[in-house]
Amino acid sequence: MPLHLGNRVLAQLGDTSGAVIQEDIEPHLTWLIEPNAPAVQHLRADDRCTLAGDDGSFLFVPGMTRDHLVWWRITPEPDRLLTDAPRLADAITTTLHHRTPGGAAR
Repeated sequence: MPLHLGNRVLAQLGDTSGAVIQEDIEPHLTWLIEPNAPAVQHLRADDRCTLAGDDGSFLFVPGMTRDHLVWWRITPEPDRLLTDAPRLADAITTTLHHRTPGGAAR
């Protein structure tokens, strides 16, 4: 997810987020979730989200220290690895459809 949107999603998830990878080359965030989670499949229709996880997808996993352009924004821990897919989908949907106080979509 593009960094400017991903930061808002991350703020909504707070401590419930699992590990998150940040890439600074093309600034975006990547959450780790269970493969093919049904809760996020509707996001495939939005070009601001990229879902992967099939046999043809690859993910660069950074080392544990930030010394490259790809790094752990939230480091993986035994109890904080995968993000709950329904919770992530809710946070993404809320972010993508955020409305201003006047009711107009941003």
